[in-house]
Amino acid sequence: MDNVGGSMYWARGRTASSIPGVPTNTPQSTASSNAGSVFRYKRVDGRPLQVANKNVVRSSVGAGLTWPRRSAR
Repeated sequence: MDNVGGSMYWARGRTASSIPGVPTNTPQSTASSNAGSVFRYKRVDGRPLQVANKNVVRSSVGAGLTWPRRSAR
């Protein structure tokens, strides 16, 4: 299939961190998710365009820990 970009896209993301009730001097957990899609495909050279899964939403999720920074003395 052809690797092409589209002329329009949409994207959405969400990140959750700083859990209420957890002291600020302890590691904090974070979680994130993202999704998006591109559309209005076209080629500039006029050849036929072959796009695989053109209506599929691409997504990802992640998690992590954040440690508080120690203050300088």
